[in-house]
Amino acid sequence: MGITPPTQERRTLESVAFCLRRGRAGGFLAGSMRFQRIIVTLVAAAMFVAAGYFAWQYFKLSRENAELRRINAQRKRDHASESEKLNESMRVLKRLREDPEFAEMIIRRRLGYARDGELIFNFETPAEATVFPLFNSDTLNSVRSPQ
Repeated sequence: MGITPPTQERRTLESVAFCLRRGRAGGFLAGSMRFQRIIVTLVAAAMFVAAGYFAWQYFKLSRENAELRRINAQRKRDHASESEKLNESMRVLKRLREDPEFAEMIIRRRLGYARDGELIFNFETPAEATVFPLFNSDTLNSVRSPQ
């Protein structure tokens, strides 16, 4: 095994290795140190801007999520309230269908029905008279809604 003479490929590889050792590699970051610092600064600034944008998006979505959770909790409370009203209505409806005395009482009270020969006396007391006995309804309306 003797020493082989350098070929064109070997000379090219040796010159590339020499350039790499000296910091004169060709490519994207070739050139002066100033150019490299500008590129690194631009990349760092772009990363900083991207991080700021993602942080802003995170906090924006976090606030939106909190608002949606608040709305969801309110809707759950409303649903529970409406479900209770529905259950009460269902109980009243069932009782109206099954209990004739209850149905008669509701018909008499709400619709004002009476049997033949019965007299109905309705005594109405205005709510304002019990709360403010010194004022009439005109005075109360002017106090409630100033014009």
